[in-house]
Amino acid sequence: MNGANLSGANLNGAITDGTDFREAYFDRATFINTNLETAYMQGAKAVPNTAGTPQLFYGWGLLETSKGNYQSALNHYDQALALDPEFAPGYLGRGLTLLKIGNEASAKQNVEYAQLLFEENQDEVGVKTSEQFLEDLANMQEA
Repeated sequence: MNGANLSGANLNGAITDGTDFREAYFDRATFINTNLETAYMQGAKAVPNTAGTPQLFYGWGLLETSKGNYQSALNHYDQALALDPEFAPGYLGRGLTLLKIGNEASAKQNVEYAQLLFEENQDEVGVKTSEQFLEDLANMQEA
């Protein structure tokens, strides 16, 4: 299925363990009761929000960021945040990706908001990660 056009496909209840959906196109596809956690989704396009959880979209965003596919990564982070607007890792990931494309102001805003959410959730690792990111960004801007 690598690169397949799956527009409008009914994938409800499909068993997708190990399925290669890389570069596939999913516009209007349905995924009710379908678990994509073990499917290969790198580079997939038009993946509907119903296809995953905030954590899953966040993970896909991290993968795309690591490969330099920044627009795809941002789309995944946006989908994670559409599903859960208080999902702090989504803002942190989006901030990292925005920094990589040179949008320092938006990167800072996203990470500051992530830090606030991490504080509200008493997530010490998230708070420290956000603080370090913001400190590194400030040092970079001063240089």
